[in-house]
Amino acid sequence: VGFRIDNETCNTSELVFKDIGVFKTSTKPQLPLGNFLLFPNPTPDGKFLLRGEGLQSRTMRLSLYNLSGQLLQTTILENRNGQVEASLDLSSYSRGVYLLVLQDEAGRKQRWKIMY
Repeated sequence: VGFRIDNETCNTSELVFKDIGVFKTSTKPQLPLGNFLLFPNPTPDGKFLLRGEGLQSRTMRLSLYNLSGQLLQTTILENRNGQVEASLDLSSYSRGVYLLVLQDEAGRKQRWKIMY
């Protein structure tokens, strides 16, 4: 599994995954789905909170993958007045790096690297 880090500081960089399952790198910029905050990242206990605002889609699918591309969890988020919130608990999984993917009704995606 190959990856590269887009910038030189690792605290806010996003991993770009190549050829693992359905993920491929793209040279096309992706438009963000809204303004999101994912915290704490990294987490000491496996618990994260994702908050988003300024959203247009009524529903969004939130999926968690391991670095092998295996789907671990999927949740449907409902837009409430342009906002969503989701709690994630990774404590039942091994410590490591995971990929969180949010997809809207039009198929647009936003991705985050999360560390536990």
